[in-house]
Amino acid sequence: MRSIRMVSIFFVVLLFLPREGVACERCLSTLSLEETISQADEIAVAERDPDENIAEPDPNATELDMSKLPEFIHLKILKVLKGEPLPPVVRVQSYSGMCRYGIYFRKGVTALVFLKRTPDFYTSVAGGCSKTSIPLGGNTLNLDGKKITLQTFTEKYLAPSPPKDQTP
Repeated sequence: MRSIRMVSIFFVVLLFLPREGVACERCLSTLSLEETISQADEIAVAERDPDENIAEPDPNATELDMSKLPEFIHLKILKVLKGEPLPPVVRVQSYSGMCRYGIYFRKGVTALVFLKRTPDFYTSVAGGCSKTSIPLGGNTLNLDGKKITLQTFTEKYLAPSPPKDQTP
């Protein structure tokens, strides 16, 4: 009987020992821009649908209200740079509970988005362990501190490679 009591006390003590808890699965690695582009089904210039009526976190709050993180947002597609033509507005996964595995940016922002297609909606490449979006300022992207135009981005990253010489 005493040994059962000791084992029980041991397990109760284990319950109260401090442990590190991780609410969201962390990325073991993050895809490079080139890998993200390669794995994206569609790449588009999009803005948050201005007619969308979902709760938004307060930008002035000192703490993030997790109840206001939308599971999905709607993006108005302005231009498709890679992939199949898209409908004018697409449904995109944003958060899963409090975990940001998808694409999220505020209304009024235009961004280059990297989309992965699912049967019912779009989501980010590699579950968010990649570039998810790059905000556009006018016609300019900020890539790791370097400003380039959307046209330069398209020519550098999305232009088809010239055919390789097949002569022996």
